[in-house]
Amino acid sequence: MIEEVQVTGSRLINSALDSPSPVLVINGADLVDSGITTLGEFSRYLPQNALVRSDSSSGNSPVAGSAAFNLRGIGTDATLTLLNGRRVAPYGSSADSAPFVDINAIPVAAIERIEVLKDGASAIYGSEAVAGVVNIITRRDYAGFTAEGGYLTTTEGDGEEVDISLTGAWSNESSRLFVTLSYFDRAIIWGRDREFSREADLRSRFGRNVRSPFSSPPSVILLESNRIDRDPSCPVQTEVNSQTNPPPFCRFNFAAFNSLQQPTERLSFSGTLDHAFGGGNSMFLELLATHRDTVGWLAPAPIDPLAFVPRGHPQNPFGEDVLLLYRALDTPARNAETTSDAWRIVAGLKGELAGDWNWEAALNWGVNDTDVTANVSILRNEFQAALLGFGGPNGNQYYNPFGLNPQNPPEVLDQFLVEGVTIRESSREASASLQFTGELMEMGGGALGIAVGGEIRRQTLEQEPDELALRGVLVGGLSLAPLNLDRDISAAFVELFLPWNEFLEAQVALRYDDYSDFGSTTNPKIGLGWRPAQDLLVRATWSTSFRPPTFRELFDPLSSDIGFSDPDPWRCPVTETAFDCDGHVVDFEFSGNPNLEPDEGENWNLGIAWEPESVPGLSVSLDWWMIEHTNRITTSGDHLTELLDPDSNPFVIRAPPSLEDIELGIPGPIIKYADTYFNGDTLETSGFDFGLGYALETRRAGRWHAEFNYTYLDRYELGLDFGSAQIIEDFAGQRLGFDGALPPDRATFRLNWEGRRQGATAVVSYAGDYLSPVERHVDGIPTGEPFVIDSYTQLDLAWRYRFERLPGSQLQLGCNNCTDEYPFYNFMFNAEAFHEARGAMVYARWSQDFGAK
Repeated sequence: MIEEVQVTGSRLINSALDSPSPVLVINGADLVDSGITTLGEFSRYLPQNALVRSDSSSGNSPVAGSAAFNLRGIGTDATLTLLNGRRVAPYGSSADSAPFVDINAIPVAAIERIEVLKDGASAIYGSEAVAGVVNIITRRDYAGFTAEGGYLTTTEGDGEEVDISLTGAWSNESSRLFVTLSYFDRAIIWGRDREFSREADLRSRFGRNVRSPFSSPPSVILLESNRIDRDPSCPVQTEVNSQTNPPPFCRFNFAAFNSLQQPTERLSFSGTLDHAFGGGNSMFLELLATHRDTVGWLAPAPIDPLAFVPRGHPQNPFGEDVLLLYRALDTPARNAETTSDAWRIVAGLKGELAGDWNWEAALNWGVNDTDVTANVSILRNEFQAALLGFGGPNGNQYYNPFGLNPQNPPEVLDQFLVEGVTIRESSREASASLQFTGELMEMGGGALGIAVGGEIRRQTLEQEPDELALRGVLVGGLSLAPLNLDRDISAAFVELFLPWNEFLEAQVALRYDDYSDFGSTTNPKIGLGWRPAQDLLVRATWSTSFRPPTFRELFDPLSSDIGFSDPDPWRCPVTETAFDCDGHVVDFEFSGNPNLEPDEGENWNLGIAWEPESVPGLSVSLDWWMIEHTNRITTSGDHLTELLDPDSNPFVIRAPPSLEDIELGIPGPIIKYADTYFNGDTLETSGFDFGLGYALETRRAGRWHAEFNYTYLDRYELGLDFGSAQIIEDFAGQRLGFDGALPPDRATFRLNWEGRRQGATAVVSYAGDYLSPVERHVDGIPTGEPFVIDSYTQLDLAWRYRFERLPGSQLQLGCNNCTDEYPFYNFMFNAEAFHEARGAMVYARWSQDFGAK
């Protein structure tokens, strides 16, 4: 007899065929046995997760300390992350363009299992389930009290981690309470302390010199002679790179100032309460609370927009007016502290009705507040005044940017330095839901099951910049407007389970969602499960899905700035001037677009799952998947500057052509970039998932369990369809811009053994090779040959021992990245998330179950 269960991807409890969608299940105990202490770490190992956002060893991030799932690499906002089957408020600082759930807010010690639904599910759960769903299910069935703690350090002696958790449970005949208190502390790792990340000049690694031209001593633009130069005291630098005549910038190694791993401290509480009233009725309550502090360190800020220095400045060595490409190394180190507070409360009732019908009603409220505080900032106008000789307390002192390591008087620095500039963002999610499940009639293979219901939701986003951020007076900072946006969503859904006969079952689901700020959408899903034999399942699904426009995409207020233009693809080949080829100062404007439509997805999945009766404990699965994601929301980017007719490009504003321009047949020069969001992006991706598992229990050799999880990315075709611009490129096996790499092969192998007193776990993670976005260079000169980033294999080992004289105790010793593998890049100095940048790590963990006997 097939066991009746409820799996992610269905609202019904029925046979294992009730959801023909592929679901990967990971036990929480397996995470702990593998030495994983955060869900961000787990996301790095999951082969179906691509373009991963991880909180460790990935450099500085605007969403510091957080982590998210990104199934199939479609986007963090295209994977729906649930906690116990319900939504969680997005991370506050992620709500700018790609909202995601911060999975690091959920303590690993509280997790019973994680279910990964590997196809679209908007017909079941609503928006964001374009690539799939990750449902994190917390523990409930436990009694007693357990304390555990661990310490980890790299073999380099830095990046220490301390984690402590207390887990307690209590129950009687009608009630069950489970609580977890967790503390986590991670120390900094500096980029300069790892060979691959200490240097931005990558010519020794077959790459280019990507040191910044914003330097000290400065690079300059000479305004009268209209050329680029550098301070005479700039150390001798070879400027060989991909350009025939590279600008003579003085270059700055900003990588040495950055943190490779950001220090993080986190305190989390999780609790659940279940109480039965009798008569089949009960209530449930969930609470999650997390506080986190993270600090990211960066090199002193580049002065952007460019600052002006007159020829009369007493230290100006050029004898004419200049614009500075500069950063003030005589100011304190720049860092940003992110404080995040997350709360979530779920309260509900459920019960039985006449016959085989059940009902459930729930309220869900969550909030995620983040404060991002820049601890060292420069006032733009005050810095410019100091360059003109109006600095200092009396307004009569010059700031000197010239020369090697200039040291300006503290009273001059104090006039333009500020601390504690804070931007507060808050994301909220509130919902009320009601659903009924039951049986309608008998069919050839059993009862026709149905789930029907609806929900109402409210989402809000608030942004509160402090006065300086509001005014836009800081170097490198746009003027940020306060925001207070909300939307109401109402939904109705129905799902049918159709057991046609003992061999064939089907799932049919339909959901309607109506949004107060852009319209409505209807999404169906059809799934078929066929069992030609009792131990073999052939499954197929088709569904549509959607992602609504975010608040920012719809309503981002107009912001403006000035900066440097990109090389002009229409004028540079003709004029060959520095003005057109190296860029010049222009205006930048950006705003939201209230006329956006939702992203839309279409998902196909075809596969088999085999658990042969002749080989107990063996399971095999193979699935082919394909996703077409259309109408995607994007912004213009450089490609539209080149591909769109310059006379009708809405994103690039040009001056009228001069008579000379007309004679040369070129448009006028760029004077402004006016960017916004629009529906014009497409993505088609497909591949295969293969899973193999085997469990063996012996009397003398203990219990063995092996799992192999492999994903092959066959294609990842990203396209653009806007006006005359129609392009498409397959990024499978390549790097997708700043988002990350897409190696075609990802795999994880896990072997676990449990004896009477001992246990051991080995995990091997593999990421295949892929093409660098930068061709192979020799001494900075391109060779025309592709450069391949080599495949990466990581080995993690753990050994556990349970002491006979101390019941309930366990000591775990382990190493992560035991063979001390490092990535090797020719294009970057931060690590891809599926690579381990920290090097080899060793750890020890102790746990004590005080209820054990």
